[in-house]
Amino acid sequence: MLPLRAPSPEDNGRVKSWRKHAREGTLPPALLLYMDIVGKWCVLDGHDRLHAALLEGVSPPLLGLWPVFEAPIPENPFRREGTWFAAEAQFRSRNGGPEGIDRANRTLLREYTGVHRVAVTRAWPVRGGLEAWRAEALACRRWNAFPADTQAWDWFASLTE
Repeated sequence: MLPLRAPSPEDNGRVKSWRKHAREGTLPPALLLYMDIVGKWCVLDGHDRLHAALLEGVSPPLLGLWPVFEAPIPENPFRREGTWFAAEAQFRSRNGGPEGIDRANRTLLREYTGVHRVAVTRAWPVRGGLEAWRAEALACRRWNAFPADTQAWDWFASLTE
């Protein structure tokens, strides 16, 4: 999960109140939005509730939003036949292993589903442009243990395009 702000301190009144709810099992869920571009959930609301639940050692209740767009896929007998040939070749191949079988199965499922589902994510411009985004990203880096090496992080937050 990617939080959109730093957690409040442990001695904050809101965190203390939410910790009591977490102990009693009455904690409302945190609201998350799936961001397809980064492949992670963003915390929209409930930062203090999540923090309180984790401080209490309780699994936080979560409510995830995942906007999806569906487009019908017209049947195409030539594409379908090609999909079968490709899957059959994958099944006969000895070097594909379980991953190859899974890949072939996913391809067949996608072909016969009839609709193409795409997660919809949007981005909005940040006030202040690239400099404001960079300042936010670096602030996030200071309070969040991000598992990227220093060189990769410097490239990610650089001002070059």
